[in-house]
Amino acid sequence: MVNSSQIPKLPLPPSLVGSEVGSFTEFTVTQRMPAIAHRIIVENSLLGNA
Repeated sequence: MVNSSQIPKLPLPPSLVGSEVGSFTEFTVTQRMPAIAHRIIVENSLLGNA
């Protein structure tokens, strides 16, 4: 267990906001993640007839 006195108190960066058009987060959520999911489905033949 980590003693709380051992944890450094560093400033945190601003949070990632997906609603900012053109931001890395918005691009990741709207473009990269769907492309990754599609690729996983295709490469693993997960669209088989059930």
